[in-house]
Amino acid sequence: MSSKTLVYPFDQQFLPIIETKKYPPNLEITFCVSPKGWGFAGKDIGYVAYAEHRGIQVVDDFEAALAEVDVVIFSTYQKYIDREKSVLPRIQKAIANRKNIYCCLPLSGSEYGKFSEESAKYGANFVYFGNECLDVSLPIDHILRQKRLQPIATPVVAIASLTEFSGKFSLQLKFAQYMREQGYKVSLITSKSYSAFVQEHPVPSFLFSNSFSELDKIFMFNGYVKYIQDTENPDLIVISIPGGLLPVNSADSSWFGITAYEITRAVTPDASFLVSYFENFELSHIDEIVTMFNHRFSLNVNAVIFNNIMIEFAEETNISYIDSDAMGLGEADGELSVPIFGVHNINESFSYMLSTLSQYSDIATL
Repeated sequence: MSSKTLVYPFDQQFLPIIETKKYPPNLEITFCVSPKGWGFAGKDIGYVAYAEHRGIQVVDDFEAALAEVDVVIFSTYQKYIDREKSVLPRIQKAIANRKNIYCCLPLSGSEYGKFSEESAKYGANFVYFGNECLDVSLPIDHILRQKRLQPIATPVVAIASLTEFSGKFSLQLKFAQYMREQGYKVSLITSKSYSAFVQEHPVPSFLFSNSFSELDKIFMFNGYVKYIQDTENPDLIVISIPGGLLPVNSADSSWFGITAYEITRAVTPDASFLVSYFENFELSHIDEIVTMFNHRFSLNVNAVIFNNIMIEFAEETNISYIDSDAMGLGEADGELSVPIFGVHNINESFSYMLSTLSQYSDIATL
């Protein structure tokens, strides 16, 4: 029997998980609760990203929804909220009401200890998918001793984004789902630390640790992918690269492409998607971007996908969504070195990628 479940604070970041049903099967998403100031209350959850209606209406009364559910998912979020005043107290309230909790938010060690202890006292479960649990199942000692790159025989598709906030998380979940529906066994390394919640692999936390040199991180990530290949024997490995490939300005670094560079030194992708926010780029500019990334990161970009996200880069990064049918990308197809797709015809991009991968015998003969 499914448990009625509340998601808080709900915004664009959690929508892909609902769209692809990438959450534990014993959960029934009943309420999506957003803070009053976000302006989502009374609207279908698809409204947050101009997506299709999903039949769940956003509410803003956390306490009323809490009384109706058995489980609370505390999700990561993109919009601004005061964590100390609006999030942590609600975790406390959910625990006091004996609700089982899935926490995808990063917590400090003391916060995690406190919430775990109090949940046990009230007889509830507190399941944490934050930073502290990423490498528990990895043979870290073995990977750390690795001092040479090992060949990866399985075809690898990378998903990279021009900048942060380009909608890459939705794409990676949908692409993995699409390939699985075609009958392929896919191992997905996502760009989110809470990947275990969506039954996928996280980008391992050692990539962001100061305890290892950059050289060690490259060898270790190669060992991580090799470990997944050897233990799961997938037909395809999909790696979503955290952050962006280019800094936008002094305030929006997109991680300066550092993680992208390290990952693509560790594993050379056989094919790649490049995801971008929507912008009226000159066609020649798109070709220049693709060529630069192919040379700088060895990405082998095969398709560019424009999301229905518009970003205003100022002192603060302002993100908005537009109707994907109004993006008008169709007339540019065929005039570039690689095809471009809009999020509205995303399955065409997946079909194109599958056709591209057909040159690899391991995936073609499934």
